[in-house]
Amino acid sequence: MAKGRSRHNSHSSAGSEATQARIVEATLATIRAEGILGASARAIARTGNFNQASIYYHFGSINDAVLAAVQQMSRERLFRYEQRMMEVSSLAELVKVANELYAEDVSSGTIKVLSQVMAGAAS
Repeated sequence: MAKGRSRHNSHSSAGSEATQARIVEATLATIRAEGILGASARAIARTGNFNQASIYYHFGSINDAVLAAVQQMSRERLFRYEQRMMEVSSLAELVKVANELYAEDVSSGTIKVLSQVMAGAAS
């Protein structure tokens, strides 16, 4: 009986993690498209095509979903920065890689998300 329960919990956990990942991605996409003021539960749920109650179930609040989304985005960017910095062996390469990483951050919307979240936090 315990094995059945354990198997169910691991399945539920995997499903929960997948749902949380969808919410995080939808939160980031919504902030990129509509800004922090447009990142309501309704807008995030519409972007991710899920029920807005899922946000509150998995994160407790919109603020916590935004925080989780920014943390995830930051982990991904840090990994990318670390990968690219390992290639650097001169100041000229550092400048080149830094410019490329900045361009990636702008084109991916990372800069927009961070500036929007910071603006929202300030108000």
